[in-house]
Amino acid sequence: MKKFAIIGYPLTHSRSKTIHTQIMQLANIDGQYEVIESPPEKLDDFIPQLMELDGFSITIPFKQQIIPYINELDKTAGLYGSVNTVKCGGISKGYNTDCIGFLRSLEQADIKLSGKVLLLGAGGVSRTFAFESAIAGCNIDIAVRPGSFNKADNIKQEIYKKIAYNGQINILDINAINKTKQYDLMINGTPVGMYPKIDGCPVKDKIIQNCAAVFDAVYNPQITLLLEKAKANGAKIVKGLPMLIYQAIAQQEIWNDKILDIPFDQIKVEL
Repeated sequence: MKKFAIIGYPLTHSRSKTIHTQIMQLANIDGQYEVIESPPEKLDDFIPQLMELDGFSITIPFKQQIIPYINELDKTAGLYGSVNTVKCGGISKGYNTDCIGFLRSLEQADIKLSGKVLLLGAGGVSRTFAFESAIAGCNIDIAVRPGSFNKADNIKQEIYKKIAYNGQINILDINAINKTKQYDLMINGTPVGMYPKIDGCPVKDKIIQNCAAVFDAVYNPQITLLLEKAKANGAKIVKGLPMLIYQAIAQQEIWNDKILDIPFDQIKVEL
């Protein structure tokens, strides 16, 4: 039996075990998936245990912290500087399947990644969103709190350094976004609105009203307050759950060296 796990903190909201268990059942994979919750300062203690597995998932806050412990990085993970998947076995290799989940989710919702993008946040998953938006040729406004300006600027500088990009990237105070600027897509890469604080919304209503489409990486609840407001304004919306499922399917493909033909709606998740 193959053994997999997820490491992160906190993980009380995680549905990864449920999702991966169903994927393995549908794909006839003999495997077991566990949850390992580690405070940020304790990551060192869990590395030996993780490396004995066949593979593991990484979530907040370890998507960048895990990199020094890995022997190799896949091209995409190296580009983003963010890892959410590790394949073990002699030599450990890091991957990023968030990008696959993100792009498949937009495609499933018939939303094209193009034009003007408003990206909220500068954490690990936002790095993925920023790079994919730049690769698609979008102009990007990264909106963060003042304390995260440096993180956002690092993403900006890395994009200009690592890829051939002729677009424009602006760093904005999330509380001072131009209320009249129109966006083709808003991407929420922050945890604002996540259970149990479901009454949170990362931006003011007037910003939401100027967005043709809104993607929210938060998956619990499925319809966040941000998505409720966007839908009421007639915008196309994309929930975070399809991304979570698609990226998990991609992880199992990497770990098992096989392509899995599993539509995301075959995976049932109770939130």
